[in-house]
Amino acid sequence: MSELPAAALFRLAWRPPWRDAPPSSGGALGRWDEDCLLPDAVAPAGAKPFARVWACWNELWLAFSVEVRGKKQVRPYPEQFWLGDCVELGIDARDVRTAHRLSKFCHHFVILPPSGGKRPRDASAFLADDSPAEPADPGAVEVVSRLTEGGYRVDVVIGAEALSGFDPREHPRLGFTYHVNDLELGAQYWTFGRDFPIWKDPSLWGTLILARDEEEG
Repeated sequence: MSELPAAALFRLAWRPPWRDAPPSSGGALGRWDEDCLLPDAVAPAGAKPFARVWACWNELWLAFSVEVRGKKQVRPYPEQFWLGDCVELGIDARDVRTAHRLSKFCHHFVILPPSGGKRPRDASAFLADDSPAEPADPGAVEVVSRLTEGGYRVDVVIGAEALSGFDPREHPRLGFTYHVNDLELGAQYWTFGRDFPIWKDPSLWGTLILARDEEEG
């Protein structure tokens, strides 16, 4: 029998800071404050985290940054993203904790890192085919990235138009999870890994609480 994940013992919730503008802008990677760094990820037993993930928000967008270190080569597979290096984000604009099925407010974003070699490719982000959400503008996602000596860094700003049902004032709690898949380093995730049906069951996700400093969380 496999070991029970730590995420099964508690409900993970975190309050990302509010910002008047996303850290990345004008095609340049942003400088992220430490208070934007997500708490330690839940990793497989004995594994060390290899990625750092930051997040912040505004009433008009959600912003994330992912940095992966310790790699020799970055290898995304655009046609079958789950087989290569990628970052997946799960966002539920309603955070319905009792639901075991994806609703029309659930989004499954995929971020493909940049790659070099003979066929260099810029980073990209898109909604996976299994994402039931129908945003007004699925193209309202900005991606900035760079390859590093030991991996990659990618900043993503997801506009409200790309988030069906996004309304922080009326619904300040978002269901959220991430999964970093890496061909060399393995997997890192925020709640549960792919041993569980994380992209079918949003009750397995954690929660982002969107509240300004002057508001109660």
